[in-house]
Amino acid sequence: MSAAAVQRADAATLARGAVVNFIGNFGRLSRAVSFMLIAWLFGAETLGLYLLAWAATEFIRRFVSYGQEPAVVFYLSRALADNDDERGARIVASSLLITFATGAAGGLFLWCAKGFVATTLLTEPRTLLAFSPFVFAIPSFGIIGTLLAATRAKKVMRYEVIARSFVEPFTLLVGTILAWVFDLGLFGLALAQTTALWLSALVCFTLYGSLYSLRGLLRGLKRPTEIARIVRYATPVAGRDVLAQGVARIDLFIVGHVLDAAAAGVYGIAVEVASLSRYARQALEPIFAPLIVEQHYRAERERLSHTYRNATRWALLVNLVVFGIAALAGGTFLKIYGSAFAAGGTALAILVLGQTINGVFGLSEMMLLMIGRPALTLANVTLLLTLIGTLDYTFVHLWGITGAAIGTASATAFVVFLQVFQVRQRIGVHPLRKALVKPLLACSGALLLSWIVPLWRLPADVDHLLRAALFVALYFILLMQLGLEEEERRLHKWVKAHFAWTAPSASTRR
Repeated sequence: MSAAAVQRADAATLARGAVVNFIGNFGRLSRAVSFMLIAWLFGAETLGLYLLAWAATEFIRRFVSYGQEPAVVFYLSRALADNDDERGARIVASSLLITFATGAAGGLFLWCAKGFVATTLLTEPRTLLAFSPFVFAIPSFGIIGTLLAATRAKKVMRYEVIARSFVEPFTLLVGTILAWVFDLGLFGLALAQTTALWLSALVCFTLYGSLYSLRGLLRGLKRPTEIARIVRYATPVAGRDVLAQGVARIDLFIVGHVLDAAAAGVYGIAVEVASLSRYARQALEPIFAPLIVEQHYRAERERLSHTYRNATRWALLVNLVVFGIAALAGGTFLKIYGSAFAAGGTALAILVLGQTINGVFGLSEMMLLMIGRPALTLANVTLLLTLIGTLDYTFVHLWGITGAAIGTASATAFVVFLQVFQVRQRIGVHPLRKALVKPLLACSGALLLSWIVPLWRLPADVDHLLRAALFVALYFILLMQLGLEEEERRLHKWVKAHFAWTAPSASTRR
């Protein structure tokens, strides 16, 4: 097969996996609906308490996962490339044993420390109600991560979509409704989250067994020879993950500490809505990672560079849509949660800008992991956490929740571009190419036209929504006029063939 044909095949694999993941990510919208219901049924204060308790639990979640997802993808992809199924089974078994140990330790730690966390760290004793169920959720984190990483190494994306995008968030949605019906309050919400995680873990075992031999896994559990190797790789990744959770939540903690629980609820919802801009990156990374491992392992630099640049452009195409909508109608969308949440509109637009940069060029972090540089990613996240903590604490005192958004977005952009430079220095590839200019021009033109076009005298919310819809239409029109790249044209044909609805023919109707 020629080099061009191989690159086309890589692009097709990346695109198809990303499309499946992206469509599946919409299943996670049921989590956003759960937050909406919590706000409606329980109020902003209860939502803030739930978010604070869950954020604290997710710190332990990162320790329990202990960097197993990238470690399993890294080593299992190599074993699969060598057609060594026995080594692959030992890798997964070794990872599960590691997560069994960390899960037990994490659950015990939270049980012993929940009082201190609630009253001292969070300064909110009411969050203690949520921690008792969360103790039992902790062991499920590592199990889910390891089993899904194994399916990802085979470039199968639909299983992760089933477990994480449908089973878990839908169960949480149902549990939220039941918590309200039976008047279980914050404890009921935490119980719903715990149930959702364990049901997802059960589904993951079933899905793993459809791709791999469960007998091979049992043999691997009796002979877990890969533990030492996985621990060496995963230790800096685990440190990075714990700090990354700090990065994801430190702004919320600062807002809750400096302001109050209601402000934390408003800012927390802004963060959750802004996280929608991560969907493109979340869709790309699961299929992007095993491709990068394979290409780097085989020293195929041109293939690797081509994959890196394609993924970056596709992330940009999607993220610019989210940014434009947030810039024009962010506050209006937040009002869905209640009129008090409209105060987070400016913060939402700033957060989405930062997440757009992170979603596009943040693929460089996965590049560093998949070329075997986990320690470098740990150093980067340490720097990011320090910057966010310093800037947010300063800016929250000056500008409230908008200041937290400014600090978070600024620090994120700085570290993301640092990672792009680090990838260039180590393996000589970068994601920049002229094709990135077209979507930027299309977005800028669409934003400008949507902003200045005269509309009828309409209520502010209606005006904002119409301008956001106009932006989306203009963005795609301008993008088509500027011209799609060859990869996008092929992807468009594939999506149209597999997902487009076609009207039945006359003969079929008869």
